[in-house]
Parts: sequence; structure tokens; C-alpha cells
Amino acid sequence: MRTVITLFIFLFSLFAFDSSAQCDQEALLKKALTQLDDGQYIRDLVVDFNPDQDPESTHLLEYAVILNSRCQYKFKLVYASEEAGKVVMELFDGDKMVASNVGGAKVYDAFGFICQSTKVYQLVFSYTGQYTDCARMVLSLQKQFSEGEMGF
Repeated sequence: MRTVITLFIFLFSLFAFDSSAQCDQEALLKKALTQLDDGQYIRDLVVDFNPDQDPESTHLLEYAVILNSRCQYKFKLVYASEEAGKVVMELFDGDKMVASNVGGAKVYDAFGFICQSTKVYQLVFSYTGQYTDCARMVLSLQKQFSEGEMGF
């Protein structure tokens, strides 16, 4: 009986430790939605890397996003804590990177993109080194252009 109780306590403490290590994704979404500015919400993505797997390597998360032509979009990252390591966001059209949140040596929380062709793009998130936090990315529509605007 004593071993059953000890096993139960061990499993309970293990479960309690795991649940405290998880992110509150709903709170992150609420935080992200308050930072939309004038944009119209389109989609949000969970950016949660598994730090248990080789924390010194570069980790990647990849999502497919459909973007429409003649639209200006904003990709915004919101972190669970202010001390979080920065996540690199890169938008790819096939093998060609068309936008990123990296400028020089600085990693920004957001970037804008004016889409000239309706298609599926790949959004890649990565980090190097230790990253122990999670984030949420919100995609918003900033502006739609008419056919005569911006040389489209």
C-alpha cells in the first residue's frame, strides 16, 4: 500500500511540474489581439518550441499561410514574458525569402509585407541557443489596394 501511495505522489508531482511549464496560449492570444493597432485579425499561430530537445541547436517551426495579392499584412509576435529570447520569423515564396523580422543585428517583434501574388507562402520560425518561452504570432490585414494603386 505504501508503494502505491508513493507512486501516486510521484506521478502527481510529475504532472504538476509539466502543467506549470506549459504556456497560457489563451492569455497570449488576448495580449496579441490588444496589439493589433488598426489591423483586421486574420489568423494566429502558436510558436512553442520544445526546449527539452537539444537546447543548443537551431529549432524550426513551419506553417503554410495563404496571402492575397494587393494586400498589406502585418506579422506580429507576442511573448509570454519580457525576458524571452527573440524568435526569428521568415516568410518564404518557394525557396526565396520575401520578408523577415531581422534587420541588421536586431530581431524585431513584427514585420510588414505587401503581397503582389495570391498564393501559399511558408512562414518559418526559428531560434538559436536557449529558448525557454513560448510566443503567439498574429497575422493581420493592414490595407487592401485597388487595381490601380501601387503599380499592381
